[in-house]
Amino acid sequence: MLDINYRKNRLTLYNSDTFERPNEEFLEIDLVTQNYKPYLPTKIITADGTRIDTKLLLDTGSALPFLLFLHTHPSLTLPENVIRGNLGRGLGGDLEGYLGKVRYLQFLQGIYFSNIITNFQQIDTQLDPDIYHQRNGLIGNPILSRFHIIIDLIKEKAFIKPRKNYNKSFEYDKSGLIIYAFGPTLDRYYIKDVIEKSPASEAGIKKGDIIKKVGIIPADFLSLATITRKLQKKEGNKVRFTLLRNGEKLRKTVVLRDLINDN
Repeated sequence: MLDINYRKNRLTLYNSDTFERPNEEFLEIDLVTQNYKPYLPTKIITADGTRIDTKLLLDTGSALPFLLFLHTHPSLTLPENVIRGNLGRGLGGDLEGYLGKVRYLQFLQGIYFSNIITNFQQIDTQLDPDIYHQRNGLIGNPILSRFHIIIDLIKEKAFIKPRKNYNKSFEYDKSGLIIYAFGPTLDRYYIKDVIEKSPASEAGIKKGDIIKKVGIIPADFLSLATITRKLQKKEGNKVRFTLLRNGEKLRKTVVLRDLINDN
């Protein structure tokens, strides 16, 4: 058994045969185990109000909160209001997808997320049809870290203890920028892409621009996570960039806007 205590940054292993059920603050959930991986039966309500029973991988290695694979269920289609985005990088290169919302995600009675920010990925089931028939998506660390979780793969059970405000909303990019780090120490940043009709494109930022400063702070003093957080702040916030384009220094101001609801 694996005990994941995110608050204390602690992992503990237990013998399943001798483990005693945790106190009543922990809620018991049935899991499905396939190839030694835990899957959680869940219920979602899509943006158009369709109710779907889904099976999601509990993925402690994912930086995405919630990802759905399109068309792994007849009703899992792309919502009307989405923005194009980058899901990360895999062995084959960039993983492209979309960012939108589902109306409701429920683990069990009383444990739910409303209007949750959701990543959507188009899957080519012909490449590996079996793996995507096993699941409809995944739940990643940003959601899992809001719980104290104990996973028993042998007995196909999980015990979860919600943390305070576990279902508060997730922040997301409101600029339209896709930024990559580069250089030996990954402390230099460039614009990988700009979403059309976004605040960044309206400010004149272009693909390939190199970020020299964010506000008055040199970019190499900032982490990519810090820059990302600045671009997730409230609508109307201004983020000022100093950029380098073809040897020319430029100053651009991005006024953050809710791209999903605005789309």
